[in-house]
Amino acid sequence: MYTIHVDGKLLYQTGAEDEAQIALNVKPSLDIESAGSLSFVLPPGNGQYNAIRKMKSIITMHQDDRQIFRGRVTESEKDFFNQKDVYCEGDRSFLLDSLWEEQVWTGKVQELFRLLI
Repeated sequence: MYTIHVDGKLLYQTGAEDEAQIALNVKPSLDIESAGSLSFVLPPGNGQYNAIRKMKSIITMHQDDRQIFRGRVTESEKDFFNQKDVYCEGDRSFLLDSLWEEQVWTGKVQELFRLLI
């Protein structure tokens, strides 16, 4: 069974009959060599329809009890039927928004990594 959560709250569950837990066209892209992505269409009757916030909401996807995706919403647009087309990028992309000034580093690599993260 697959589930999708937004900020820890259930958004979608495989085989759900309750409209509050339905998402359409769920398409995960789980590539080990990239950040991965997840897209889905959210009907207005979904219980978390208004909880989606671009660049703030954390989306997780689980297969049974194992997390297979974690990321953030980068695109969310409504269509003619008021359904939200949602696109999420994987958490490896979070560091793409970081800017650091050029500097000389003389410490250990682990210390630099802790500073950056």
